[in-house]
Amino acid sequence: MIIEKLYRDPVHDIIALDKTSREDRLLMELIDTPELQRLRRIRQLGFASLAYQGAEHSRFTHSLGVMWIATRILQQLRKEWPISPQQSIAVRCAALLHDIGHGPFSHLFEAVTGIHHEHWTQLILLNPNTKVHRALAAYSPALPRMVSQILLGRSKPPFLSQIITSQLDADRFDYLLRDSIMTGVKYGIYDLERLLKVLRLDQHGERIVIAPNGLHPVEKYLQARYHMFTQVYLHKTVRAAENMLILLLRRARELLMSKQIDAQLVTPLLAELLCAGDQIALPHYLGVTDDTLMTNIAQWQEAPDPILSDLASRLCERNLFKTIDISGVTNLASRIRKAKREIEALGLDSRYYFVLDESRSVAYQPYSPRTTDPARHIMIEVQRAKSVYRDIHEVSPIIEGLARATAHIRRVIFPERVRKTNLRKRMEAIFLS
Repeated sequence: MIIEKLYRDPVHDIIALDKTSREDRLLMELIDTPELQRLRRIRQLGFASLAYQGAEHSRFTHSLGVMWIATRILQQLRKEWPISPQQSIAVRCAALLHDIGHGPFSHLFEAVTGIHHEHWTQLILLNPNTKVHRALAAYSPALPRMVSQILLGRSKPPFLSQIITSQLDADRFDYLLRDSIMTGVKYGIYDLERLLKVLRLDQHGERIVIAPNGLHPVEKYLQARYHMFTQVYLHKTVRAAENMLILLLRRARELLMSKQIDAQLVTPLLAELLCAGDQIALPHYLGVTDDTLMTNIAQWQEAPDPILSDLASRLCERNLFKTIDISGVTNLASRIRKAKREIEALGLDSRYYFVLDESRSVAYQPYSPRTTDPARHIMIEVQRAKSVYRDIHEVSPIIEGLARATAHIRRVIFPERVRKTNLRKRMEAIFLS
């Protein structure tokens, strides 16, 4: 008799769940819910595949990976502190379900509609009509609320939330390795096995800290985050494609709101989501995925609106806007005004054909010790007998330098050519001369 359910994974090899365990049976039931299966149709890295063709992985595979790492963190922590079965299953469920509220193309869609995936995650967890809620509540009536509080960062003790959302959490541990493997970029590789072994709880059993011998694996992990941030998540081609999608969705929304687009060119659920945002009904929200959006983008290539049609065609054909790094450029405001006039003179609407892109607007950030949130600090034990802890940047010159070297990349994004005009040369003359 087979007593394990095995999930093959490119990062963790085999994720094994025990069919004889009530906890694991709940996780298997959650994995098979339509709300979680939907994440198969939402990519982890959006349009990053236009720069890294292997980056086709989904938030579904990432969610299983986060659950697996959270399980291993719990195994490590309970070596020194008791963790109740109810706390354990709540953390594992929170890890599995942490991304369940993401919409199509995740953060990009949020930039247009103002929706927040955390809001939808809470609705899915607490709405009695979802299969996720029913599965959790059938296990324990208190479990949906426990999972909700963990994801909101309000768990007691705090380390339960830290396992899912902190500087040393299962989410980051998984996506760094997964994104690195799937993009083919080696910057995100770090020693997960060693890192898990140096996780501890403080003397009160409240917060996760690093053992005295854990400095080097944490340094490597934070370096990996920094390099993935600068070399993958902020890659110029990735940011060009992502900004083009935002422009396209804004144009579609503008046309919908002013009733200037044929209803047949927009599927009803996407139209509702673009216009209604957070006011859309939960079942309708869950009906929209990356597949929905890509189907609409393909249709928009034939739209009568020239801006909508052009942006859609460029994305479908990978005819992307170009970028110029202007991080060190002075007198920026006057240069931007001049650039927009240049674009308008060529017959283009600068609202849709010129973007100032700054890295501070991106969700991913390297380590910063300046935050006042205790969960955002990494504390290392320096005197175990006296339970003395210090922020890790105080004992590591590498991390101190990393904290000061926070990347701030500023770029302008625009089409390379407009008919026979080489717009790139004109932009270079404006910004780099």
